[in-house]
Amino acid sequence: MLVLTRKINESICIDGGIEIMVVQVRGNRVRLGFRAPTDVSIQRKERSAVPAGAPTGDAGDPDLLQPFATAMRRAGTRARPR
Repeated sequence: MLVLTRKINESICIDGGIEIMVVQVRGNRVRLGFRAPTDVSIQRKERSAVPAGAPTGDAGDPDLLQPFATAMRRAGTRARPR
């Protein structure tokens, strides 16, 4: 698992087309902003909704983000901005 430290208004890029930015930190809550191509779906996924057998990220897999990025590129819908 890759763990990064970011400050407000700093971002990371996944596969060159998906940007995740720290928008706000308030107490123990972090607001993230996502910028991605229109063919990429960005949806909230609660921990309780993770299917059995899905990777949890605590196994130390260095390629954990690659399947995530691939799945995001293949998805056909996009989250609506508020």
